[in-house]
Amino acid sequence: MKQSANILFVMGGKPGDTSCLKQAIVIARESNSSLTVLDVMESLPRSARMLVTAVPPGELKDSILAKRQDQLEELLTMIKPDAVDMRVRVRFGNRAKQIASEAAGGRHDVVVKCPEKGRTDRYLSSHCICPVQLLKSDGSLVSGQSLRSLGSLRAVRDKLVGDIGIQTGTHTFAG
Repeated sequence: MKQSANILFVMGGKPGDTSCLKQAIVIARESNSSLTVLDVMESLPRSARMLVTAVPPGELKDSILAKRQDQLEELLTMIKPDAVDMRVRVRFGNRAKQIASEAAGGRHDVVVKCPEKGRTDRYLSSHCICPVQLLKSDGSLVSGQSLRSLGSLRAVRDKLVGDIGIQTGTHTFAG
């Protein structure tokens, strides 16, 4: 069966991310969509900063990104997402810009993520080429509607445009 859409789920490094990730997997399964799990590292972990003088910076960054990718793949194995085409991507740099770049470069149809404090969500509202859906830590939409009951990505898109006001090109967030 052909994939109906490409969903980009963004990890945020918070305890509620696992619940949101599970909800994104449900959405992907119900809509027969592929799912890419993205994590963006904005800086080197504190434990690795002392190694900067001992290891060339490029090698250190590559090693840390590879380790994080392995951790995410292990997490996905524990969640056991049956019948979902999944990929893991780890990027390094400005969080908002990397998410927008991945959404555009990966030809994703929707970005699903937990809300964040700061400028990331606002940046995505004006720079991301596809709709951005914010989820609460319990997996429900920020506006209160559960995505699980929507069934297909088309229904998700209709719900996004109708109730939340997110449209391709002119994104707005409920809040």
